[in-house]
Amino acid sequence: MRFFKSLSTGERIQLFILITYIVTLLVLVVNVIFFWKQYRSTQLLNKPLCAVKQLTVDSALEGKNIIKTEKIDKAVEGKPKIKIAAVIKNFGKYEAKKVNITWNMVALEGKMDKGKFIGWEVKGTTEQSMISTNLTVLPEHEFEQWIKFFEKKDLDELVNGYQKAVDVNISIKYLNMDNKTETYNCTYRITKMLLTEEYLYEVSLIRSISETEGNMSLNFNEFIKMIILPFIFTLISVIGALWYGNIGKPKLVRDPSPDETLDAPIGTLRRRSLRISVKNVPSKYPFVIRQTAVSCHGNIVFLDENKKPISKPMQIRWADSPEPIKQLIDNQNNIITLPEYNLVRLSKYIDIPPDESVLCDLAIRFVNEADAYGWCTDSYFKNYRHLDYKLDQGSYFAKITIITGDSTTELPPILFSNPTNFENFELG
Repeated sequence: MRFFKSLSTGERIQLFILITYIVTLLVLVVNVIFFWKQYRSTQLLNKPLCAVKQLTVDSALEGKNIIKTEKIDKAVEGKPKIKIAAVIKNFGKYEAKKVNITWNMVALEGKMDKGKFIGWEVKGTTEQSMISTNLTVLPEHEFEQWIKFFEKKDLDELVNGYQKAVDVNISIKYLNMDNKTETYNCTYRITKMLLTEEYLYEVSLIRSISETEGNMSLNFNEFIKMIILPFIFTLISVIGALWYGNIGKPKLVRDPSPDETLDAPIGTLRRRSLRISVKNVPSKYPFVIRQTAVSCHGNIVFLDENKKPISKPMQIRWADSPEPIKQLIDNQNNIITLPEYNLVRLSKYIDIPPDESVLCDLAIRFVNEADAYGWCTDSYFKNYRHLDYKLDQGSYFAKITIITGDSTTELPPILFSNPTNFENFELG
């Protein structure tokens, strides 16, 4: 409470907008999570779900899971056969349409290290095929789909203890109620650890995964109500907060003033200094905090009459800052001038409160001299005449760029002239 009382009216409004934004964002997140969970739960309950219930490896001889078809009866006649089959079931509450089943078998070889089994290594695909196409499977229905018949001795050559095994990869694709393709993939591993004549094959599920192509469709009204509207309100809050925070930001402009030209001596030399006035005029609105332009600094580039640069950037010097020099008396009582480095930095940075102006040095010319010079902090150490910013007689523009915080202001080019007559060295 003490913290809240210490805030100004504008700061309280900003705090209120920030809290509103956070609360709205939290409501949006909660609504999205809740709605998505509900929707996913409903979809999972109602959509079709085709999968492999189990993979069987059985004898295909008479009297043991025999499949009564002429083709298979002939194939198993008089020989011990092994049937590999998958039981396919629709576990969902909606019919699965256009069911396609594909499979392949991958031969594996056991890897040994110092007589110890360490894993399986793929040796290649033995067979692959599509066995059912465009079926329709009703909810809670299942059927057995045979995959492959082997003579027992042939399968035993592929499945043999820790030396060899077979992976059966099965893929089922079908359409759900939104006519989007669902895919179920699984891998079963067939092994036989007991080398007997019995049909003792072990089948284990290695992996299974179900995927949906594309995104689930949402109910439009619920989507608008629970996602779009909170998002719009949140967006409005964010834009409002950003707009409000920028209303009172610093705005730097040139402020024409009669004090922009200074006639004053430097030592015994008469000089004329051209300066421009920079003013901070942030917008005025009720309850808006008008901000100070902090650590203003920048540069000046001199342009010719065609507004083409004729100098490199010159760092701004603020006219009201202290001179960056100190004077000492040596042993012969001579006055010597040395740089004061703390004041060098001070002369390049300044704060400008709202509705206040500061003067920025531009150029200087000494009486009885034809040339003018750009004026900056380094000029004090260049005999007041910095040759990098020498200006012959003629007309020029000054392009001034000022930086405060993360914003940059470029003032309109300022016209000034350096004519033959010293008295006419002026702005405009």
